[in-house]
Amino acid sequence: MAKTKLENLIGSIREVIKPSKGHKPSKPELATIEMVNAISRESRRARQRKIINDNRNIEDWWTICGRRWLGDHHDRNPKKGMVQFTLNRDGNAIESNVAEQTLRPFRPRFSPVEVNDDPVYFVSNMAAQVLLELREMDIRAEQQGQQPVYPTLVNLMEEQLAGLVPLTPRQSKIIQDIAEPIVDPETGQVIPSPLDHRPVIAVNDAYRAKLIQRVFDRKWELGFADSYITENETLSNIFGSACLWCQVNPDNWGFEFVNPENMNVLADPKNTRVEKFNHLQIVEIVPLLKAIADMPKFKKSLNAAQFQGTIQATEEIPLGSTSSDTDYQLPQVVLKHSWIRGELYPMTVQEALRAKRVIPVENPPEGPEANGKFRLLETGEITDPTQDNWPEAAGIRYVKTLVGGDQVLEDVKSPYADIPVGWNKNRMIQHDPHGMGEPHRTFDLQNSINFTGEVLINRLLYSQYPIEMWPESLYRQFRGRGDSAPRLHPGRRIPVKDETWAMGARNGWQGFMVAPPDVPPQLISFWAELKAEYDRQSINTPARQGQQPSAGTSGKALETLIAQASGPVAIRARFTEEMVERVAGLLMQFLVDYMPEEEWAAYSSELTESAFAVIWSKFRTLEFDVKSEIVAGKGQTKILDEQRAAEDLDRGAISMETFRHKRGIEDSEGEDRKITDRQRKLNQAAMQPQAPVETQVQ
Repeated sequence: MAKTKLENLIGSIREVIKPSKGHKPSKPELATIEMVNAISRESRRARQRKIINDNRNIEDWWTICGRRWLGDHHDRNPKKGMVQFTLNRDGNAIESNVAEQTLRPFRPRFSPVEVNDDPVYFVSNMAAQVLLELREMDIRAEQQGQQPVYPTLVNLMEEQLAGLVPLTPRQSKIIQDIAEPIVDPETGQVIPSPLDHRPVIAVNDAYRAKLIQRVFDRKWELGFADSYITENETLSNIFGSACLWCQVNPDNWGFEFVNPENMNVLADPKNTRVEKFNHLQIVEIVPLLKAIADMPKFKKSLNAAQFQGTIQATEEIPLGSTSSDTDYQLPQVVLKHSWIRGELYPMTVQEALRAKRVIPVENPPEGPEANGKFRLLETGEITDPTQDNWPEAAGIRYVKTLVGGDQVLEDVKSPYADIPVGWNKNRMIQHDPHGMGEPHRTFDLQNSINFTGEVLINRLLYSQYPIEMWPESLYRQFRGRGDSAPRLHPGRRIPVKDETWAMGARNGWQGFMVAPPDVPPQLISFWAELKAEYDRQSINTPARQGQQPSAGTSGKALETLIAQASGPVAIRARFTEEMVERVAGLLMQFLVDYMPEEEWAAYSSELTESAFAVIWSKFRTLEFDVKSEIVAGKGQTKILDEQRAAEDLDRGAISMETFRHKRGIEDSEGEDRKITDRQRKLNQAAMQPQAPVETQVQ
């Protein structure tokens, strides 16, 4: 079976590194391993030395934030006789934030950078056979001296109606008119069109973007992307930042996602944005059998580096609690994935064409790859990818090393356009790639709530069993019987001597209890104010919780309060939007560059082979934009824009096409066609003879 371009890209370099029995790394291999370890030390030390407050570094705060999300807010056991109290406002606030930010599914949208290219019109694959039959029918009618139903079809070439040859814009309009239903002027009866499908396809960059969108939506859904992003958003709120590792599986060209533990991810400490990271590393623990299945030629080295039980984290191999606390019962290996920016690599043909570094010397129908010769735009020289003068560009170096085996498993140019991760933040830390989690930001306030609640609950518990003052003789009387010291107990009955009781009664004996002091109302008010202040700081206001501030608050006022509360959340939502756009763009660019032609053709069944050939001729040089919106970010603004657009449409200020554009519906003609088809079916149903009432009843 022929190798794909991706396999050729990474296979040529993989063959250079050959394992041997008792593997001894070469000097270049040792240098690569040392470079990888040096990057790990740099990243790890930077986040350990980054003291935020309370003499705690970033890793310390990760541990604290993770515990607080789960409700573990105390570092010490309570004093004897005291009850420990926790009101987990952190968890509630995080859930509210995540719920708002993930209210709608994440659906990145693709659009071409250039939209002014002239379309090439083709008859669709579904309509071709019907049009050919109509043309043949009209030709026979003319031969028999009859009036053809569609006389314009006779003048069109058979190859055009079959979708083999493009149509002119005028011919395209003729066929589109045939697809419209006809109304009989005498009877008013609607005569449906024989064409049930879209008859003409306009092939241009806009259509290419639609094809990309179609493929992306399917693979995004099959990869459970929304679920992984929701998890990522939750982790970002807890820890302050979260990494989303995205990949394409060349076996099925599907999307795969991983949310690695923060401790297992080593980011460039000098840059705050992922697109500027000079390097990034991810430590991964993989079952031995899976590693051997993926890399069978390194079987001996993998077996030598396996481990069972627990694993100790080091400065160069940081591990999160899930990785380090697990008692592995099956053999595992540790892999380190490193991406390093700035290495010079020869550009791929697609990259060189997109960057306008070269142009094809000739442009045969098979595409530039069939000819293989290109002209450098800068010098005019003739070149091809095998020549020394072929253009180079800084790429992403990908290195995969086997921890404990001192072996480089892969050292290649990454097939992705950039480091294949998304980087989400909750609240930024100045000049640092990581962010601040919600439990970190509200640390003192949450502690105050817990402490005040603890005072209240212990005071209430104390009130149930207050101090008692007993006469010494009576107390000794009880102890002298061998009983334990008398204590308060609900429902308990204690007998005393009759003379003792009579004496107590003569003296107005009402018991020995010392009335407990009342709970100061200021303490209760203070606790309520602490909780309210927490809600304000965490933006978890009553309006966002679905609570109406007062009985007289109008719906408009409530909407305003929600919008005001969502403002700070929208700032954080922008990080999520950018992450989703980045991940979508990286994954889709990978498919555009490497997914085989036949895979793309499977998603374009409405195109004839000739139409798809036109699509494919410029497909891999297409530049596209990616946009993503969530409710708490740009999506909130979009909702308001849609409301204004609806008002403008009602008063006739904008057209239906403009309104649909503002709603994100680009195919306005298609929507009109659907409305017309629906109306036609309704009219046909209305003109059908009704069955007798008796039959209907039966």
